Amino acid sequence: IRLSSNLIFGMFFLIMCSCASSYKQINPDSLYFTGKSGQDDIEFSYKTSILNTSGNSKFALKEAKSGTSLIAVRILNNSDKEIIIGQNAHLKLGNYQLELLTPNQITSKIKQSTASYLLFMLLTPMHLTIDDRDGPPESYNIGIGVGPGLTLLNMATASGANSAFYNELVQFSLINKSIAPGETTFGLVGFNHHSFGTIELEIFD
Repeated sequence: IRLSSNLIFGMFFLIMCSCASSYKQINPDSLYFTGKSGQDDIEFSYKTSILNTSGNSKFALKEAKSGTSLIAVRILNNSDKEIIIGQNAHLKLGNYQLELLTPNQITSKIKQSTASYLLFMLLTPMHLTIDDRDGPPESYNIGIGVGPGLTLLNMATASGANSAFYNELVQFSLINKSIAPGETTFGLVGFNHHSFGTIELEIFD
């Protein structure tokens, strides 16, 4: 394969755009929350589009395609009773009770595909041919390093990003989370829903 400098630049640009990306922590406990609501001295607020705003565009694309929503929440318990998400409290979207996804379920829906980067192996046979006015053209098998190298690098990056994403979901999971009186809790909540409305925290006895 004879490659010109323009073609090489174009391929390099395409490769860089399709490369895996590392995961950037959302850190819900450092976010600024507005739109507080609640009942019984309990404040509830949340933020949407957190994958996009935190710079995780590849994860955000997976979120949109899977019909999954990931939000960050803040719950301040000013009441005199313990709140346990899933027992005496749950999240609602309109009249619909949200079923919270586990970190495993969220990660399976929203993650970078490591297997897709095996396509970089197709670059392995690529040769660079340089014309020499004083002699025959010289050919270099640049693909032998480019193909496997890009494959391994991107698979490792995607795998590491998926693991970091999962670990943060575990750290901030609200499933069966206990919130004591006077305590403020931050969490990451995932659920299946295509439309979006106002989310509320409902407390019941």
